[in-house]
Amino acid sequence: MKSPCRQRFWIFVLFVGLANLAMMGCTDSEVAARKMHNEAMTAEREGRQDDAIAIYQKIVDQYPETQTSIEANKQLIKLARVDSFTAAYDKKTWELRKEDLLATLDLYRLETGQYPTEKQGLSALLTDPGNVPNWHGPYLKAAAVTILPHFSYRLNSNGLPELILRTKPK
Repeated sequence: MKSPCRQRFWIFVLFVGLANLAMMGCTDSEVAARKMHNEAMTAEREGRQDDAIAIYQKIVDQYPETQTSIEANKQLIKLARVDSFTAAYDKKTWELRKEDLLATLDLYRLETGQYPTEKQGLSALLTDPGNVPNWHGPYLKAAAVTILPHFSYRLNSNGLPELILRTKPK
């Protein structure tokens, strides 16, 4: 008759062996999924949301058993929330918001003699960036502040402001 300690020991050894076999089978999948996840994150950082979404979806479809698949699914949900927020306004509404911001930038320029620098960005419409003569802001009402993260701001080659609607707010 075998002792209970010995039986537990062999059950433990068997369990560890099976766990190692299972992990060895997943390792290649996990590595491949992780590589794709890194590509998706790079696409997201570069503003290529559609590419990122496609890669995340591919991870979920091809490697559903991996931990990386869970992470990819979380990112898909997060990106879907952003899309649903921007979809809450139709294109015409976003264009009107953009025109309002451009008019506000023109008022800023009339009072200060220049548009905000790219470094100052749209936040210069809310708070005095310092060393800007004749700044009489804030130039936006509190309700308008919520749309600022949805636009990127830059000055074109003629020194005029450009606003670009982001798919993911900053």
